[in-house]
Amino acid sequence: MIKLDQLIESYPDNLELRFLRLTIQENVPKFLGYNKNLKEDKEFIYKNLTNILDKDLKKRITYYLRNNSIANIK
Repeated sequence: MIKLDQLIESYPDNLELRFLRLTIQENVPKFLGYNKNLKEDKEFIYKNLTNILDKDLKKRITYYLRNNSIANIK
């Protein structure tokens, strides 16, 4: 997890890395404490969703956001 956070720190505009962290943080047990960036990453992804050029990636992210109850919380 530390490596992922370091990558995001180095590449803060990388939507794929943010999406990966969002999915991990939503699915790890809360007692592990790795859930501090959920809102930040979700907002970043929603704001930049229209900028995704890869159609398959956009489809997968959109599907995840629509079908994941945590991601749909605003």
